[in-house]
Amino acid sequence: MENSRENLLKFLDKGLLKKILNAFTNATGLTANIVDLNGRSIFSRKDAQSNCNFCKLIWEKQKEKHLHRCDAAYARAGKQAAIFGEAYIFRCPAGLIEWAVPLVIDKKHMGSIICGQVLMWEPEEFFWIELREMNKVLFDDFDSLFQAAKELDVISAEKVQAAADLLGIIATYIMD
Repeated sequence: MENSRENLLKFLDKGLLKKILNAFTNATGLTANIVDLNGRSIFSRKDAQSNCNFCKLIWEKQKEKHLHRCDAAYARAGKQAAIFGEAYIFRCPAGLIEWAVPLVIDKKHMGSIICGQVLMWEPEEFFWIELREMNKVLFDDFDSLFQAAKELDVISAEKVQAAADLLGIIATYIMD
């Protein structure tokens, strides 16, 4: 898996991918990214779509503490999506809803499209308790994280499924 990024890039045109993902984001309001088998983005920071404030806080804390929770979650979700042959909807380690769509060539899983960073319900008391529990390894003071969580989009299960289906069609197009 060490060269999974390079293997994936042999088959993909990053310029076209960036254009497709930006169009998807502009149409849906959802952020999408392409990751390798290790869950790492194939895009540089300047080329990647910007993450929500919540995820920016999580990434910075992970970096400070040398943790790779997001990458590991993306790798696992991508593997599950490849096993099932369709979008895999999951809850990330920080507590958000995301989904992975497998990128497959000749029946070989090459990477995934990751999308989400949303909630599927309005936050209530239990959510704040879970958020604190899920992120206690990263934060001592939760004020900034809680504030960022209040900015997250809340979308319906139907919209999550429709976006996952659309990304499945996009993945098939990309890999053909």
